[in-house]
Amino acid sequence: MKILPWEEINGGAVIRTSGAFTAATLPQLEYTVRTLAGRAPALIALDCALISDMDAAVIAFLLRSSSRLGKRNITFALCNLSREIQRKFEILNVYKCLTVLADRAINDSGTLAQASRPGQESIRGDHTRLF
Repeated sequence: MKILPWEEINGGAVIRTSGAFTAATLPQLEYTVRTLAGRAPALIALDCALISDMDAAVIAFLLRSSSRLGKRNITFALCNLSREIQRKFEILNVYKCLTVLADRAINDSGTLAQASRPGQESIRGDHTRLF
């Protein structure tokens, strides 16, 4: 299986891809996250700047991954969420279960900013099994 595009930034792995994330594309995302987790970075982030949509299967995977990787001391985070994806997360009430970095926390110069979303300081899910 082909791994999604990613880059290493300050000891973390940032997945950068585009399009809609659905059950059809989920196996490739799962493979990428599993492969990167094997490298044991401190952070695996999914840059959502060019992701147009996520379906329920992908959201469930994000929640499971956040919990499972957290047990291995790997932070699984999302950044640069579109308004549509933000709204979907708000409706589903999943913000409290995911780590969401500030917009542009992972910037084009290849550095990882420290700040997180205003008012949601590096939201961290502590739930062990959500689905």
